[in-house]
Amino acid sequence: MPDEADDIVSAIIAKWCAGFAKLDAAALSSLYAANAFFFGSNPKLYRGRDGVADYFNGLPRWSSASAVFSEVQVA
Repeated sequence: MPDEADDIVSAIIAKWCAGFAKLDAAALSSLYAANAFFFGSNPKLYRGRDGVADYFNGLPRWSSASAVFSEVQVA
């Protein structure tokens, strides 16, 4: 039976995937801490929510963006 932590993580992953499917940088960056350090698919370090938004705004605009998380373990 899933516990509260599983439900919280599942909800965050669902929000992240929904934001990524639309490449909605504002929605995605809101899921990160205000003082986040973020590495994406390039070697640049992005700082804070504005940095996370800059990263996602800089991604190519695919016709069908999607993401899948597997083997998620919550502790």
